[in-house]
Amino acid sequence: MSKAVVTVSDNGTVKYVYGNGTVKSVSGNGTVKYVYDNGTVKYVYDNGTVKYVSGNGTVESVYDNGTVESVYDNGTVKSVSGNGTVKSVYDNGTKGGETSRRKKDTPKVLDGKRARRLNPNLLK
Repeated sequence: MSKAVVTVSDNGTVKYVYGNGTVKSVSGNGTVKYVYDNGTVKYVYDNGTVKYVSGNGTVESVYDNGTVESVYDNGTVKSVSGNGTVKSVYDNGTKGGETSRRKKDTPKVLDGKRARRLNPNLLK
């Protein structure tokens, strides 16, 4: 990242504003928040959880045990465990069948300006 303008608020939050439009905030409790110029927001929590919120309302959480959970704007929740097991719950409450994910179907997670595929096994 380029040089940043740094400010510190009264509550101890440190805010970095970069020339490319990215804003990084570090709160007193250790949570780091990135806001990218495309509207994507990334939260990094001190427990190892990383959460991505895209401009279209999709929220993807990556947990330190390798589980990736996606919550879509229509209410559907899809969870992929570290071992590749996929579980879905649709907005009407029905559950999709539990399946094992093939490698080519690994979920995409937003990372700044681009989507990248996650390998849940690498997150263990």
